[in-house]
Amino acid sequence: MLFFKTLLPFPSGMKVKLLRLFGADVDQGVVIKPNVNIKYPWFLKIGSDVWIGEGVWIGAKAIVCPGVTCKSHSVLAVGSVATKDLETYGVYQGNPATVKRERVIDDS
Repeated sequence: MLFFKTLLPFPSGMKVKLLRLFGADVDQGVVIKPNVNIKYPWFLKIGSDVWIGEGVWIGAKAIVCPGVTCKSHSVLAVGSVATKDLETYGVYQGNPATVKRERVIDDS
């Protein structure tokens, strides 16, 4: 938690090493931005040249194919496969993942 769920800019390399220490399979060129929550690192697999930032939710056993961008506040449901970009505030499900509805966030 100290290194991930914080706004302090700890280097990505240190975060990657820590993830690997806890059993994550992380390739080269991974950037992990501040305030990212990784709940079960021992189940995590990240390919090469991936940038992970806050605001998106990727469900368990979901796959994000190479070149796909998950835009702000998008959701990819459990076991789904994203083959195309996920648009802002979209909730996606299936294989291939298709938009099911718009995500509504109540700020009150």
